Amino acid sequence: MGSGPKLWVVFLANAALLSGGGCGQEDPNSAPRNPGALGTSQTSTGAAGAPAPGAAPIDDFYPLADGAMWVYSHTGGSAAWTEEVSVRAIDFGGRAAFEMSDTPGPSGISTVQVVVLDGPRALRVHKQELDNTGLIAAMEYAPGFPRYDEGWHSLGQGGSMTFDYNRVEHDAAGALVSDEVRSHSYQLMSVTESISVPAGTFDDCFQVRRERLRVAGTTAGSGDIKTFWFCAGVGKVREREELSGKLEELVSCSLPTGPCAR
Repeated sequence: MGSGPKLWVVFLANAALLSGGGCGQEDPNSAPRNPGALGTSQTSTGAAGAPAPGAAPIDDFYPLADGAMWVYSHTGGSAAWTEEVSVRAIDFGGRAAFEMSDTPGPSGISTVQVVVLDGPRALRVHKQELDNTGLIAAMEYAPGFPRYDEGWHSLGQGGSMTFDYNRVEHDAAGALVSDEVRSHSYQLMSVTESISVPAGTFDDCFQVRRERLRVAGTTAGSGDIKTFWFCAGVGKVREREELSGKLEELVSCSLPTGPCAR
């Protein structure tokens, strides 16, 4: 991928900004700040019943491990394509983390993400976009952008929570592109599901819907509303963009211990 050490320069140059919590001008399309601190999840609505049954550790429904790989088919866009996502354990600024790298899509762009485990959450803290010439853009997230949260299980079907974080983007030359606070809501749509995808049929799955919260009157992006399906022993098996209709489904996966559970 041509992602040598130079690709981390942007992150290192801005580490002090993120750790200090400094923010520049906020994007007018971003959601207003919530009263709580960045990174705090707040349950806004919930079903009257008990927490969802079958809640499992983060390493079950989101099994990050050195050497893991997932292959997904993408349909519903301008072209159908196949994506490989591989994982390796790394040290990220003295913190144990996982680097998740994917293969290029039809646009020729691939990404490298850094995910850390923070209690019940898997948080993306850094992301790079690359083409065949190298780095295009680098993004930092503080305290991180949730990729998975055990707390989704305890919402009860229909329950939701919000999560706020700061996102800073720089271009390949290190120039600031944006610095904004973003907010997303997560709603538990279904607790127990059986999902059929190209990789097969998986039981013990749940469905969560994520929506980016924007200022009233601003235009939503195609990826603002997404629905995810996670299955025990496998991880994400399906992802759907609700506004564009794009669909991502699991074709195969493997963990260091062997094939993913079915």
